[in-house]
Amino acid sequence: MPMVKLIDLLLFLIFFTIASCWTSIIPLSQQTSIKNGSNIRQLEPQLARLFLNNDFESGLADPWYDSSLGPIHWTVEDFSSPAEINYPPPIPSTGTKYLRATRDAQLSPGLLVLRTVIFTAFPGDRISFNFWIRSKYTFGNTLELVLAIGDAETTLLTLSSYSTSVNFEWRPASTSIPVSSPTDLTLIFYANCGGNAEDAVAIDDIVLVSTDSSTTDGITASTISTTSTMSTPEPRNMTLLSLETEEEERLIYSHWQVTQELEDQRYWTSGKFPQKGYNRTYEWASIEPFQPFTYVNWQSGKPSHNDFGYCVYLWMDFDFESGYYWVDYLCGSLFLDHICESV
Repeated sequence: MPMVKLIDLLLFLIFFTIASCWTSIIPLSQQTSIKNGSNIRQLEPQLARLFLNNDFESGLADPWYDSSLGPIHWTVEDFSSPAEINYPPPIPSTGTKYLRATRDAQLSPGLLVLRTVIFTAFPGDRISFNFWIRSKYTFGNTLELVLAIGDAETTLLTLSSYSTSVNFEWRPASTSIPVSSPTDLTLIFYANCGGNAEDAVAIDDIVLVSTDSSTTDGITASTISTTSTMSTPEPRNMTLLSLETEEEERLIYSHWQVTQELEDQRYWTSGKFPQKGYNRTYEWASIEPFQPFTYVNWQSGKPSHNDFGYCVYLWMDFDFESGYYWVDYLCGSLFLDHICESV
């Protein structure tokens, strides 16, 4: 474990109680109820960006959520059982699931809206995805990707020109996110799907990629300084915990043992299974480029899922020597606290 990281972690544990950082997370799947006006607590924007990638193989769209108001909505569909069996989509390039505009039995047309939770974009970020759009009449359906900062919206991509009756293939799309400094924003897909049997719109393999090394400058250079007063660390100086050595893990476990306020026994970390790459394995998705695990402490038989959409939590309900475990579980599907560390 790098000495600088160990010192920062020790200072964090001594001068900033972990209790101030281990904050409850609402399961991501519940964020779809935002469209109904519920007051749902969202992930801190800098952490939310870690979860934007989605190939929908988990069966969930989180943290993207459908805010369509009409009779047509975004739903995760499996290629083997399409909702509209007379007009199935092209075979996906990877996996079997994707997000599709799903109409009612009358094939009612309408406007679809798919949003991200608010996340922090950095200079050099790019968003890429695959899409399929088809229509009975040329340019009959629309698909746009829009950036929203507050109430101001900017169109990034317009893909309506691909909407034809002979489009039977998934196509890639990619665009940069035009920000000159770290910016909290939302990405939105707007789509119109008509009422003809041939009409269809679908999205797959959404990936947020940072192509500029300077994007991490603001979250790697700072350290927590010593102070004689108790205070809460600024969220922008924090990231989800990565465990690189047994020494670091013992330090976390020891602090949990002696801190009475920390009553929970399970906590999310930054560990997750990646969406892309060869010979994929679990990695610490805290600061790009994400690093694969070099030290592990899995529960016996874990990980049981080597699939995108699965994250890692710590299970502290045992003595460290006899079995202090890591467990893989569907990201955001458990109402757990999370552990942060300084960066």
